[in-house]
Amino acid sequence: MQALAEVDRPSDFCTSGDLPLTMPGLVVEGLGTLHLPLGESCKLTAHLYKLLVYETGSFFLPHRDGEKLDRMVATLVVVLPSVHEGGALIVSHDGHQHEVTFSGAASGYELSYAAFYADCQHEVKPLESGYRLCLTYNVTLAKSRGKKGITAPSYESVVGKISALMTSWRNNPDSQKLAILLDHRYTRDGLSLGALKGVDRSQAEVLFEADLLVMIAAAKVGTLIRNAELLRLLCRTRDKNAERLELCARLCEGYVEALVTFDSQQGDDDWKIQQLDRAALLTLLVEAMLSIEAQSPLTRLIDHALNHRNSYKLNDVHLAVIFTLEPRFEKLAAYNEAVPYWLAACRQLLQERTTKPPKKPTDYRRVDKLSCTCVDCRVLCQFLMNLEQREIRMRLNKERRRHLHDVISSDRCDLTHVTERSGRPYTLVCTKTTASYGRASNIYERDLKSLARIMDMEKRVLAK
Repeated sequence: MQALAEVDRPSDFCTSGDLPLTMPGLVVEGLGTLHLPLGESCKLTAHLYKLLVYETGSFFLPHRDGEKLDRMVATLVVVLPSVHEGGALIVSHDGHQHEVTFSGAASGYELSYAAFYADCQHEVKPLESGYRLCLTYNVTLAKSRGKKGITAPSYESVVGKISALMTSWRNNPDSQKLAILLDHRYTRDGLSLGALKGVDRSQAEVLFEADLLVMIAAAKVGTLIRNAELLRLLCRTRDKNAERLELCARLCEGYVEALVTFDSQQGDDDWKIQQLDRAALLTLLVEAMLSIEAQSPLTRLIDHALNHRNSYKLNDVHLAVIFTLEPRFEKLAAYNEAVPYWLAACRQLLQERTTKPPKKPTDYRRVDKLSCTCVDCRVLCQFLMNLEQREIRMRLNKERRRHLHDVISSDRCDLTHVTERSGRPYTLVCTKTTASYGRASNIYERDLKSLARIMDMEKRVLAK
């Protein structure tokens, strides 16, 4: 509760909108209906600072406003009606971005406004056509005892604290249920995350994010696929909600971190790990990250999978996922770099594997590495090494024949083995084959087809 108490105001750091033009000119005595999440007891005053005129090509590089007045807490921008295109205002804070297009003013019929905390970095993209007229105001906080200047809210550290506390709480068998009281009253229908007000919403969002991070970080064999499905569901929600997209990006980063840790650990349930469908897992994660264009975690995920090909096999995982998502890759944004990098890496691996076709044996020598060194297996090994001998006949009892059957099968020897049931003991007849060459030829042909398909995909993706 002490950690949650640090969430003492809404998390918004920028607000914007359009207003009907009701009179020529504009007189600002205060913020009126505009509001920053500073609390009801804070009185704000807007001081006119500049009239800015942007012409075609004008822009403003990323910067922060200095504290031009005592107790300055925010900047207010009022854009007058004037037809123009481009020039979006980008306000950034704590890894989040808010884009303001001033569409009302750009139409020539409305006023547009934006207000943001003074310590937020912001920039203006180049104006593409027309002119833009802006009135800028320095917004100050009224003096009051014990009040310090207010900066944009940042709750990332609180999320970290609460995630650690929730992890301890979940791992403690004596933990009891917790209930967090809300400041406002809500009807049953209005009790949802999107309908919460003020601090209630900020605290709920912090708890929600912390809980998701804890769940994703606790990566286990039985939860990896489930969590990846949840992540994809969150990322593929069809809206442009900036807060949801930022949360999803952080969850993607957290999932990749948890997966890297999971793959580096060996536990008592290794047999379960072998059963994990890594192709399905990678498909879910790539789909999730492509949905929100999260290139950084996607690149790290691909790197991790490429560097752990014992777990993420080239054909069974990488190529299976790539070919499954081929229609999705054709719709990539032009600036996506992760997928072309992935395709290039797989192409290079396939090119290395197809440099030379497999060579058909010209004699009867075969691979002679066996997993057993008993007397019978040593005889079998010498037979495999023999350049001229095609067949061997060994009179053995049932137990010894069964042992050789098992070794030949498990070591995938280029041998057939049949038992002649005449005389005692029966005779095990082993005959050399070219099975390894046949398998290698099939793999080589498959790799050539995969290489051609990957190269074709590369051309189409890079052509964007």
